[in-house]
Amino acid sequence: MTHENSLYFDGRYYDAIVSSLDQYHDLGFYLEIAQLYGGEILELGSGTGRLTIPIARAGFSISGLDLEVKFIEHAKSKVNNESLKISWIEGDMTNFKLDKTFDLIFIAFNTFSHLLTRVDIENCFKSVKKHLSEEGVFIIDTFNPSLRVLIRDSSEIRNYTTFPDPYTGELVEVFESNDYEIMTQINNLTYKFKIGKKEFKKVAHCRMVFPQEMDELLHYNSFKVLQKYGNHQKNPFNDGSYTQIIICQKI
Repeated sequence: MTHENSLYFDGRYYDAIVSSLDQYHDLGFYLEIAQLYGGEILELGSGTGRLTIPIARAGFSISGLDLEVKFIEHAKSKVNNESLKISWIEGDMTNFKLDKTFDLIFIAFNTFSHLLTRVDIENCFKSVKKHLSEEGVFIIDTFNPSLRVLIRDSSEIRNYTTFPDPYTGELVEVFESNDYEIMTQINNLTYKFKIGKKEFKKVAHCRMVFPQEMDELLHYNSFKVLQKYGNHQKNPFNDGSYTQIIICQKI
């Protein structure tokens, strides 16, 4: 999703939004995962390097692949003078060809939900398998869909977050509404930004993959699930889990 209407319109805004959300404290989890499985690491949908950079700072060799050139440029600017082992790659996680294999490949922070069709998901899995070393580990970290949340009235507008504008310091208020399509399982999200008297809207589209469906997609695409967690504290996955964190290997 690269058009200007997308929620991913600006790297500094994206960083400000994410750091204002308190439900995600996932860095500790990924640093631990890197210690366990890391050698060569690949993050798919690496965005502005929120996880990529600290993992590299911890001494790992990591590649970050993302579709958004603006995000890659912003990520690079954050580590300008540091000599870190990071390769930034502009690419599509449904179809990438790199000249190496990786011991750990992961898709964090609900980025998996931007694969909007089964074909997208299966193409991503194909590319991952080609780039995983024999004992390599693949991690998906994405929503555990809640029907109660998804089927809310599309006219219902909720407070989403507030943060200081990264350019002016003015208070930015963000409001969210959603319109869920049952047939496609795509949740269409609209975000209204309010800065003083100025207002603008951005959108995001997220494909919901339900737990049993996720297990089946992995099974039929020749991955075996080693572990499934419900949060970044490694609690077992259950009905009330906010997220699905699946650790798997190719068969």
